[in-house]
Amino acid sequence: MMFPKNCWLRSTAVGMCIAAAALAATPGWAQKRGGTLIVGSEAEFNGFNPMKVKGMNSNTLAPSLTVMEGLFAYGNEQSIEPRLALELKDAPDHKSATVTLRQGVTFHDGTPFNADAVIFHYRRVLDPQNSIAAASMLSPIESVEAVDAYTVRFNLKHPWAALKSALALDSVINLIGSPKALTDDPDGFQRKPVGTGPYVFDEWRTGDRVIVSRNKNYWDKDRPYLDRIIFRIVPDQVTLHQSVKSGEIHMALGNTAQPVVDARQDPNLQIIEHVGGSTTGWGLNQSKPPFNDLRARRAIIAAFDSQAFADGYFMGTVKVADGIFAPNSPWYCGGNNGWRGYDLPAAKALLKEIGKPVQLTMNSTNTPGGRRLASISQQFAQAAGFQAKIKLVDQAQHVRNFYANDFQMASWRPQIPDGDPDHMVSLMYSTEGARTVSKYSSAKMDALIQQGRTETDTAKRKKIYCEIERLVSDDAILIMPIRLVSHMIAGKKVKNVPAPRGNIVLVRDIWLDDSSGN
Repeated sequence: MMFPKNCWLRSTAVGMCIAAAALAATPGWAQKRGGTLIVGSEAEFNGFNPMKVKGMNSNTLAPSLTVMEGLFAYGNEQSIEPRLALELKDAPDHKSATVTLRQGVTFHDGTPFNADAVIFHYRRVLDPQNSIAAASMLSPIESVEAVDAYTVRFNLKHPWAALKSALALDSVINLIGSPKALTDDPDGFQRKPVGTGPYVFDEWRTGDRVIVSRNKNYWDKDRPYLDRIIFRIVPDQVTLHQSVKSGEIHMALGNTAQPVVDARQDPNLQIIEHVGGSTTGWGLNQSKPPFNDLRARRAIIAAFDSQAFADGYFMGTVKVADGIFAPNSPWYCGGNNGWRGYDLPAAKALLKEIGKPVQLTMNSTNTPGGRRLASISQQFAQAAGFQAKIKLVDQAQHVRNFYANDFQMASWRPQIPDGDPDHMVSLMYSTEGARTVSKYSSAKMDALIQQGRTETDTAKRKKIYCEIERLVSDDAILIMPIRLVSHMIAGKKVKNVPAPRGNIVLVRDIWLDDSSGN
């Protein structure tokens, strides 16, 4: 609900900052009902059963969030709103919390939503044998138990201020599906999820589109506004942007710079921006050569000309990163925290120290943007002395390769959790979280993350997270060259467009006004 934000997911007190605020909600009397919203998606969906996909890419999360819901969600102003839950109450010792659930809610298959459904979901997510990619963000949860039919208790391993924030993340870890559907036909759920959301899943045409339609029995009687939503796959960003411009597609993310630059000059289009912790960069696999060698990791980071990347590939629509937190985040460490950046002589010196040719393969997506990203990055690597090759695959296969550990260096646009910084650091840098991508493991890092989780004083927590930032840089965990600004481009007829938190298309509250043009 998918995350101002974009700090790898979100929290009330901390994270994410919207550079250009989403359109203010239109008064209820002005909202129109009906119509079909067409959303552009740059790549194939990777499936909807968390036990099978292990993690959802942002393209998959968009339709998933229309069909399945969590207990809480973040609103446009970063306040946490109730969804399937009504409230969360912390115990006096902060080692547990009770959550009151919404009554009278049913899954799309007619089965009831209740405490048993919540317990079924989180037990599966938290089970290490299921290897859910983002489950590390919930690791302080010891167990989930029923208090009664519509109340659950989250028992914690230690005090954890970030619990409610974690339960509000737009993530596979919080999308509650029908226990009956998941148990009776897990393969069918992979192709056709069953949730409680405002839209019911209709169809997935592989390589083409996903279609969802209005849930006439939705618990919120004021929603949804639309009759149907079509998520259409258009891999080429130029074609996608032209389709938005013509009105054939109503909205899409601007994931490359040229469509964003063009849309800013088009009076018939609107752009909603979101600034946060997200980045477009490269994951480095530390479980195999060459990046099991710290010197090679530091060398490739030093070889990467971040400013040229921001000015060239992104045409000035992003900013060079100077840490893991965005400047508009309350956790920002000031930009002078020893963050490693472009230093070509240092890169060459490190490769010379290794004393033998360093070969690497860069995995990227076989899209125009992915090919260009790989080409530019290959030039940076070769200028430093790396022997760099490129491997291109479709995005769904690219994600599978990540989880299968089949890469050395892979292009990566991580969905940075908003909110409390614990979400981001636990997902990306803890031994448990990093095992799915970078294979990074550090006892020092794990100890710092644990300190940040259990500390209650905000000033002390900030010092801990700035120390984590320094360690991320020193250990050269990943290439994070720029601070990504997420851009949603939409025609003027699309109303109440939210900011694309975590680079995720969010459509729950959108309605259409045909009198407003495209």
